[in-house]
Amino acid sequence: MKYILVFSILLSLICSTPDNKNNRNIITKNNGDIILAYKGFEKFLNSEKTWNEYENYVLDEFATLNSIHNRCLHYGFIDSLLFKKEVSDYSIIDFDVYFNNISEEKIENLYDSVITEMDKILAPLGNVDFCLFLPYVKDCFVQKVNGKQTIFISIKYNIEEMDLILIHEYAHCLHHQRRPDEASILKKWIVSEGIASFFPIILSENCSIYDGLWMMPKENIDWCMKNERQIIDSIFLDIEKNGLEISKKYIAGGEGFATPPIGFPEKTGYYIGYRIIERCLAKGISLTELCSIDSETITDISEIF
Repeated sequence: MKYILVFSILLSLICSTPDNKNNRNIITKNNGDIILAYKGFEKFLNSEKTWNEYENYVLDEFATLNSIHNRCLHYGFIDSLLFKKEVSDYSIIDFDVYFNNISEEKIENLYDSVITEMDKILAPLGNVDFCLFLPYVKDCFVQKVNGKQTIFISIKYNIEEMDLILIHEYAHCLHHQRRPDEASILKKWIVSEGIASFFPIILSENCSIYDGLWMMPKENIDWCMKNERQIIDSIFLDIEKNGLEISKKYIAGGEGFATPPIGFPEKTGYYIGYRIIERCLAKGISLTELCSIDSETITDISEIF
């Protein structure tokens, strides 16, 4: 009887582990897990919507959502006190448009089509999880959760446009698994974004710079093409700098958060990164090689500055 009791306790602990593989909100794949974290939020919306229920169904159930929550607190996207009131006022009707646009079948088709093709170009060196989430800001990024690379994509994005997003974020993972250790400065950031932004071009001859730089409106890309020298001169002055203010100038997006130079659109660092990688590839350096070279060498090869 004693052993049965111990076994029952252990089983209970395993089954309650956030994001564990026995969870019906997890789809296990060869390269990692697909985490349907938005389902925890959906469960909350169908509850009495107290803060305790938000913690139980969302933050405690999903380590990934807890990670996003802390990220949003860190960057000031949410207020720790106001957010508790905000979520209690949410209605399932407000989010039906997102839930109705997505399904497990669509998600698996998206994952299989993107990951399979990218792995043919560059084999992963480790597993990568893919988390689809609500609520929080409409965003996509890569962040480690419990030491594991995890791609985050909000389901506020239309599932039909997620292929380019997943390509970009998974490219970051494949690159980061290979790149040398170096200082986290603007030079490193723009090379990283350039590599991720060029993957759609490698995957399909039908893709153009507008597909690679999907995160920028077409008119902003056109502006960058016409004013490339001006962007290069500006970035050159900040190329060895780091910190949030530099990120806001050239990498970050979002009105009220990004602070590009006067007259510049947001995310010009992505455009210059794309052009750096384009130049390197034109000189015969393969994408696989570029993923293993430090950003100083890559920018030197490109001769963009």
